[in-house]
Parts: sequence; structure tokens; C-alpha cells
Amino acid sequence: MLEIKDLTKIYKTKGGNITRALDGVTLSFPEKGMVFLLGKSGSGKSTLLNVSGGLDSPTSGEIIVRGRSSKTFTGSDFDSYRNTFIGFIFQEYNLLNEFTVEENLCIALELQGRPADKKKVDELLEMVDLVGYAKRKPNTLSGGQKQRIAIARALIKEPKIIMADEPSGALDSATGKQVFDTLKKLSAERLVIVVSHDREFAEVYGDRIIELKDGKVISDITKEKIASSTLSENLSVIGENVISVKKGSRLTGEDLNKINEFLLSEEDGVILTRGSENVEKYKKDNRISDDDSTEAFAATDTKNIPLREYTKEESKFLKSRLPLKKAVKMGASSLKVKPFRLFFTILLSVVAFMMFGVFSTLMMYNEKEVIKKSFAYSDYDNINVEKYFYVRYKQYLGNEEKYSYEVVQSTAMTKTDVDKLAGAVDGAIPYLKASNDYGGLGVYNFSSDNSAPKTLNDLSIAAFAVYDNAGGALKIKYGGYPTSAGEIAVSEFFAKTIINNVLYELSEDGTTGSAYAKMNNVTDVIGKRIGVYLSGEKVVATIVGVFDGGRMPAKFDGYDYIEKSSGWDYELQAEYMEHISESLHKVVFLNDEYYREIFRKSGYKPENGQNDYEKYFKTGRFYYCEPTGGYEDDNYLWLDHYAVYDRAAENVLPVHFFGDEKTKLSGNNVILCLYNLKAGGALSSEKVESWRQTYAAFADKAQTYDLKSQEYRDKDKSAKTERDWELANYYENVSAAYGLIADAPINSDSLSRINSAFYAYSKYVSVDEEVAADLIAALKDYYLNYCQADKLSFEVTSDYGDTKTINVVGFYIDPSTYNCNYATGVYVSEEAYRYFYDFEDAWRNVTETNYTVEQADVYYSGVFVPYGENEKGNIDKVLAVTGSRSADDSFYNINNTLYSRVSGISIVVVTMSKVFLYIGIAMAAFAALLLFNFISVSINSKMHEIGVLRAVGARGQDVFKIFFSESFIICAVCIILSVFGTLGVVASVNSALTEALSFSIQLFVFGALPLALVVGVALLVAFLGTFLPVLKIARKKPVDSMKG
Repeated sequence: MLEIKDLTKIYKTKGGNITRALDGVTLSFPEKGMVFLLGKSGSGKSTLLNVSGGLDSPTSGEIIVRGRSSKTFTGSDFDSYRNTFIGFIFQEYNLLNEFTVEENLCIALELQGRPADKKKVDELLEMVDLVGYAKRKPNTLSGGQKQRIAIARALIKEPKIIMADEPSGALDSATGKQVFDTLKKLSAERLVIVVSHDREFAEVYGDRIIELKDGKVISDITKEKIASSTLSENLSVIGENVISVKKGSRLTGEDLNKINEFLLSEEDGVILTRGSENVEKYKKDNRISDDDSTEAFAATDTKNIPLREYTKEESKFLKSRLPLKKAVKMGASSLKVKPFRLFFTILLSVVAFMMFGVFSTLMMYNEKEVIKKSFAYSDYDNINVEKYFYVRYKQYLGNEEKYSYEVVQSTAMTKTDVDKLAGAVDGAIPYLKASNDYGGLGVYNFSSDNSAPKTLNDLSIAAFAVYDNAGGALKIKYGGYPTSAGEIAVSEFFAKTIINNVLYELSEDGTTGSAYAKMNNVTDVIGKRIGVYLSGEKVVATIVGVFDGGRMPAKFDGYDYIEKSSGWDYELQAEYMEHISESLHKVVFLNDEYYREIFRKSGYKPENGQNDYEKYFKTGRFYYCEPTGGYEDDNYLWLDHYAVYDRAAENVLPVHFFGDEKTKLSGNNVILCLYNLKAGGALSSEKVESWRQTYAAFADKAQTYDLKSQEYRDKDKSAKTERDWELANYYENVSAAYGLIADAPINSDSLSRINSAFYAYSKYVSVDEEVAADLIAALKDYYLNYCQADKLSFEVTSDYGDTKTINVVGFYIDPSTYNCNYATGVYVSEEAYRYFYDFEDAWRNVTETNYTVEQADVYYSGVFVPYGENEKGNIDKVLAVTGSRSADDSFYNINNTLYSRVSGISIVVVTMSKVFLYIGIAMAAFAALLLFNFISVSINSKMHEIGVLRAVGARGQDVFKIFFSESFIICAVCIILSVFGTLGVVASVNSALTEALSFSIQLFVFGALPLALVVGVALLVAFLGTFLPVLKIARKKPVDSMKG
């Protein structure tokens, strides 16, 4: 069953002294029987028991259990060995006080993976005379009762070996005797090893006595049975000094003679007794059995100890499995040990986790979630979505790229974009921004009334929206829907602005009449006309309906009463203006037909992001010519793009020479853009009148083309085509060009307008050759014959300070834009090119984008997406389709002030995300230290109980389970409190930020991801704060743990 070979255990004291508690002990134990280990204090008997039972480890030697050597054991194998084969009974009982008697017993079963067996518990309690004690706690029992419970605990798992360390040491003699009686009964079926200092008990109960001294075995004796010798049929001799008379026998003479001989052989007196009590007592005291045999001890012959082979199944260890319920119960009981410390551990941990939770919203900052929450808490009724694209700017030095960066530019939407967004969100409404230099289109037949609230003293249109696409989003409250060209629907706010001020009558041609009579109700505006200027042309529309423009936030209550709104502070007024400008209050709705007409009149063209100049010229050194006396202030000349002029080259612009036609340039001759002729464009005052007389016919031509433009504009609306609109605009530009040349002098503004006459921006219109020739001839005449000759020669200065003289021999029409203010390209000779553009030492700018504007007959600035009470889900849909960059570099994005502000803040937050991460880590580390400290204290208080559990058979991982349970209970409390605390802090901080910044912002969004992070970090902290201190106790020997 159990063998120990050459077992040595050495202890080293702090002073360096060495003590050999065991010194080469070798023993073999049988399958069953009761073996006592005797010896004085310090002899090594308890150490031998502890080492043999796996509670302590030997310095050298081995233990062999059912054929398995301890040399091959791992740390957990010793635990499993105790769990499988050993039942310990300790002098101090070592019961677990937080468990009932029943639970103390069942835990030994459960560690073996077996279910708690109440029936078995009852049987054992009956065996140890403790029936009815199952639900009692150990602290209500006497010492003897506790010891019997300890025996029952050792027996319940039916161990092959029971090891008892001074089981009667803390008991009175009667109770101690009861304990040994019980152990003696058990030894009939299993091996019982008892450490004791009581030789008398050892001799009475022991089958074998092993005595130790100084760590060595000095005596090993085994009890043997000695049969009595027969003197006659009625007499037998027990040992040498006792004659036993057979019960009820009549002695013969021979029997009497033998008794006389026995008496004569003893010099002292002899006592004869009778009576069953006296006889039984004597027999018991002198260990005489009923067959008159007696016991005696003799040296143990190990050869007589049977050894056998064990199967693999017989020597298999059972790994312990501490039930989670028991682990949690033990862990929870630890929380009662230091309540004050527990309170502050939880308090400080909650604060740490709350701070971590708050900063986690910034560590894992989700801009879309912040935008979503910010809009949810805002007063917006709609979200504006517009289209943008990326443009890459690169700078090269020679062929080497030195710098590059990207910028975002806005562009227009087409019906393709509108349809795409309409399919992604609910109720997308396309619109065209209505703007002039001051932001909105003012109604010119409107006049503010001094008695009206200042909040209603401006009547302007922010955008034109298409009713056909509005669907149910346009809620007409009064009147009808706009179904024809010239009809519009206005908001209730727009109508209130009208009735609180003065509106003048308007004829169909836009002529202003007298003021309308005072209007009192918003319905009074229906049927009234309003007029605005679009690209200088009067546009008149009739109001046919009043729609609900959306809720007015509570903070603006009384906006339409002068008594209330006059007391608003600056911040509230600014918020009000922002709300009005970004809502539907200043939007007018019209049908698709009328929208197209308004669009054509607006002259709006989308930005395509292409720098057409890069097709013809390369960026070189920067030169400029400052104006001198006689020049206008804006007549600076800038040059920084260069190309060698070669008429035969493929990529060359048409040039108009002042003199003879040239195929190439030489020397310092250059060709400028028409716009850059401004630097030499001033006439001397005495020549102005002469010029005007020479080109008086140009004034007539200007009038002729103006009438032609008006002819197309005045066509019947139902018959007017897009080509008519284009021709009207074209002839208007031609008229302006003739008029400017006739008027003189020519400057930067006039040159830009003249340039527009040459620019064929329409698919229907190309430049009329006669007109082009006329204008070019006039310009040549102007510069050659009327300007001073030296005005075609310039001295230009570079940004490095060097100067060069250039001679202008011709000009080209700017190919890229109406307004050619940035047309700085110049054609030069091949030799001058190396001077102006030194490729090896010149910076070169390149503009790149994959975006091109889709050709369409109508464009939109963007779409309104409803965001009322019933459309809150639209924000998710909007965020799903915005911000993602397409292959052509375009993307949709929100264009509300709130979005812009949140995006700006997001840049700062993302930049500082690492700082927030470090703060979060510091908070988590602080919480881990708090938990580490608490668990360490808890472990110290539970040290003894852990040792007992280990002795019963629990493994190190069971110890982890106990303290992880404790840790996670604390962790769960911290998580719950910190989550609610974080939500409170986040709400308070967001509210404070909203109030301080005067706009709705939910910067701290404690959503699913930050919540998961807080929970995850809290669990990790609990694990780390528990692992190290528990690892230490788990590695501790059970015997050391039990010592505390």
C-alpha cells in the first residue's frame, strides 16, 4: 500500500542552522491495520506523517503509493494523491467554520467529483454518535464532537489510508478512548496511521508501533498473538503468570495438584477472583481474548508485510473539483473579515473604474456615435447632406516629390446622387442653396418694421427645395402645394416674418407697387408675390401654401413677441440665427419644373477639382510686377506657370499675336493670358475720349446683344428650353464685353468679363467667330495704338530678388474659368524657359483627383434629410452613407454647424487619444493594486482554511477558484456601481459642455464598446490583482498553510 524509502527532511532556520527532521527513514506499511508513530516532541513523527501524506515534501527520498513513486509526482499529483487515498484527522480538528457539519463532510466527496450524499452523511453521523448534527456549525460543537466530525469527514470518501495526528491530544481521556475505539474499528478494513505521544494507547490499540528519535526509527515492533498452553481439560496457562479455569468446570484432583504447584511457585500472595465483571475487566486490561490468547510486541519483520502489484486503475489519482458554489461561499465569507478595508477598496476601485469608464469613451472615441448622440439631443429637424471630393496637392523639386497634402472641396449632386440617397434614407429632399455675397437671397419687395421683433426683421431665402421629392416630409398647414412654375410654398416662420413687417405689391414683371394692407394671420400671405434677384435678374414667385417648418425649441419661446425676444442675450440670439439658417424655416418649396428654371437662372456650376492649368504649364519661379503711377491697384502681374511656345505642339492654347504670327518665341518675348494684360491696360486720360469715339459702335453692339439676350429670357415659360437659357446667358456676356471695350479704360474686372465672352461653357453654345474676331481686333488696337508702347514690356521681379524684362507679343484666352484671376501661365522662348523654369531647381505643383463632375442638365447643392420625432432612425442611415470615400475620391457628408463643430472637436480628441489611454491604464493599475492588497489580506486570513482544503485533497486551482470568486464578487459590485456612476458623470459632463459651448454635444458616449471595455478591464484587473497573491498561497505546502 504505502512505502517510504530513505526519506530525509531538512529544515534550515533563519540563522543558518540545519535540522534533520527525518534522516533516511525507510518503512513499509500494510494494506490495513493500525500503526502508531511514537516519539518525543521533535522526534520527527509528525513530519513523517506529513511527508507520507503529501502535506509536506521531502528533501530527498521517495514515497511509493500503490506502486507509484513520488519522484514522478507533480505538485498537483500530491493533491490528487491526498484526494484519492488519504483521509486526515487532525488534533485541531481543522473543520471549515463557514460550512455546516453536512457541508464539511460532503466537501470531501465533492472534491472527488462525486455528488453530496445526504444518506451517507446520516450514516456516518450515526456511526460517530452525532445524529441530528448535520445542520450545525462547527463553532457550536464540543471538542469531542468536532473530532468525531473530523473522523466522519475522513471516512466519507472511503480512503485507503487514514492519517491521524494526535487525534486525542485535545480531548479528555474518555473522549480520547472513544476516538481510538472508532479508529480501531476502521483499521480492520484500511490502513490507519496515528501519531501519538501516548504509549499506553499505542500498545492497547496499535497493531504496530514505530518509535522515532532525532528523525530516525529507533524501534519498529509489531503486535503478535500468543495462544494459551493447556494444562488439562479444565485448566490453561496464559503467558507465564495466569491460570485460566474453564467456566462451569469441576476440578479434578490432578487439576488441584497443578494449581497447588502454580501457587507454591510464587513467593508473594496470590489473589483469586470470580464474577464476570472482574474477570472481563482483568481480561480487557491485560489484552486477553476469549480464547485465552494474549498479545505481545516483537520486532517487525518487513518480509512478513505482504506486497502486491497494483493495476493502473487501482493506482489512478482523482483530480479534485471544488464546486463553484462552495468556492463562492468561501470567497464570500472572506469579505466579512475586513469590512472597513473592503468598503474603501470598493469605493476607490469604483472611482478608478469610473474614471477609466469616462476616459474609455475618449480612448475608443467613436465620432459617429458622438454625432448620433449629439443630434439626438439637439434641436435639429433635418440633416443637410452634401457632396465633397478630395484633391491631392503635390510639390515636386525636379522629379522628386517633396510635399503632398489633401484638401476637401464641395461639389454638386446630380439626380443620380439624389436617387442614391433617397434609397438609403427616408424622405431625402434635394435643394439648391440660394445665396449672394451676404448669405441668403433677400426679398426685395420686403421692408422691416421697427415695431416688429428683431427676430423677424429679415426676409431672405436660404434654399430652394423640390416639392416633388419631399413626399410626406412637406406638411402644408394652409393653402395648397406648389404645382406650377412660379408657385412656391413658404414656412410658417417665413409667413410670420411677412405679416410682422411690410410687403409691397409686385407685378409679374417684378415692378414694385404700394404696400399690402396690414396682414394679421399667416394665411394672409397666400396669393402674395415676393421677388428676388438671381444673377441680376428679377425672379417673381407667388405664395400658394404655408408649410410646417419644424418645431421651434423651447429656449426660443416668445421669438415672435418683441417683449420677450428683445431681452435675449447675444449667445441666445446667435443660437437662434443658427437654428433658423439650418432649418426649413427659410427654405421655399417649388415643383421640379420651377426648380429647373431657378437653377438655370442662378448660373450655378459645380466644382470639378481639376486644375486645367496643369495641362498646359508647369509651376516655376514666382515673378511679379507691381503697378506704378497710372495703374489701378488691382493691376498686379503674377507669373509662376511656364511653358515653351511651339504652335506645332499638341498641347498648346490658341494665341492671338499683336503683330505677326509666330510659330515659336525667341529671347524675352512672352505670351500672357488675356487677364494678365491688366498690367498694361491703363489709358492715359487724354486718350480715353479718343478711344470711346473710335469704338462708339461697340456701345450699339452691346445694346443689340443685350436685346438678343432679353429676347431669349422673355420667351414663354412653357416653351422655353435649356438651350434658350444658355443663349440668353451667352449673349449677356457678349453684350457686357462690347460695352466694357466701348467704355474704357480696360482693367482686371473688364478683362475677366471679356474673357467670359470667349468661354464656351455650354454644350449648346460655341463662340461666334465674327464676335471673337471683333473683340480680339479691338483688344489688339487698344494695346498697340492707344496704350503707351512701353506698356507691353514689363520688368518683373522674382521672390529671390532678381529682375528680368519681358516683352508681351500676344495673349491667349483663359481655358478654365470665367473669372481668370489666377491665370498666371505664360508662354516663353526655349532659352527663357530654362531661366524661368529651371527643372532641376524648380518647384512644381501638381493637382490630382479622380473626381469628375457628372454631366447633367440640373444640379443640386445637397439634400435635406428629415429628423423629426418620427424620423430619428434617419441619423443611422445618414451616418451609414456619409464619410466613406469612393474610388473617384468623392463622398457624402453632413453639412450642419453641429456636425462641423463635433468634427473639429473630434480631431483634438483623436490626437489626444494616447493620453487618454495612459490615464486609463493608470486608473486600471491603481484598481489592480487596491484589489491585490485586499486579496493579500484576505488570503492571510484564510491561510489555515486553505491548508485544510489542500489537506482534504483540493488542488491549487481550487484555491484560485475560491479567491477568484471573492475577487469577482468585489469586481461585480465595482462594475455595477462604476457603470451607473460613469453614466451619471458622462451625462453631467455632456450637459455642462452643452451649456458652456452653447450647442448640443454628447462628447462622452458610454456605449456598448466602452461598457464592454470597462467590464473587460475590471475582470482583467480582478484576475491580475488576485493571481499573484493566490499563486503564492497555491504553491505553498499544505502543512505551512495550516500553520497560518
